[in-house]
Amino acid sequence: MRASLKAAAYAAGKEEWGRSGPQDSGQYNQFPEDTGTGFFQRELRNMEYRIWTILPRVVLRELSIGTWHYRSRSHPAELTTGYYNTRHHDGYQPIARMFGKHGVIFNFTCMEMNDGEQPEYANCSPQGLVQQVKIATRTTGIELAGENALERYDPAAYTQVLAASKANLGNTWSAFTYLRMNKKLFKPENWCHFVGFVKSMSESGRNTKLSGSDLSRTDLYVGFIMERSSQNKEAALV
Repeated sequence: MRASLKAAAYAAGKEEWGRSGPQDSGQYNQFPEDTGTGFFQRELRNMEYRIWTILPRVVLRELSIGTWHYRSRSHPAELTTGYYNTRHHDGYQPIARMFGKHGVIFNFTCMEMNDGEQPEYANCSPQGLVQQVKIATRTTGIELAGENALERYDPAAYTQVLAASKANLGNTWSAFTYLRMNKKLFKPENWCHFVGFVKSMSESGRNTKLSGSDLSRTDLYVGFIMERSSQNKEAALV
């Protein structure tokens, strides 16, 4: 890494940076393109490349997210995590291309998050970030998988996941990981919403309601859930 730093410093006309790192590469109020951010992102990609050389069986890679201040020019949350993604520099296409070289699936999160639910002061856009990643994976021709970032059991979150799974201006998904299975999920109301979500996902979002009955007796229809809920309440009263 020291040799790479020295070469990058020489190319930038700042040979002194190659000895102990940049000391005058910018201040807190400068934009990323005026600093050495590109070098650090390249080093992260190189490190990941070396990891895959050692572990060739890795088939899925999850990326962390930085949605706060996504609407700003500098995208500081992403820069902090090492992603050189700004208004004028796409940081996800190089990552997607690297994944493609190793046959790795790009797994991305925050699929349930809606821009309208975020605090105004955060200036964030999870939907915009997801759309950017979808376009990056489609452009580079690699598979995209999704998951939810927050523990959610409400219809609004499921509706957003369904919307994000569509292929508009980007990739469809090869898989989706739901977080998470616990006691809350099996509460009657939450379970009802979840089953409807799974049914809609399996049918490409065509159905958003469960059937009132189920001849196959899978216990996944609305009537069964409501009946069990009613029975539990009666038992509690007794």
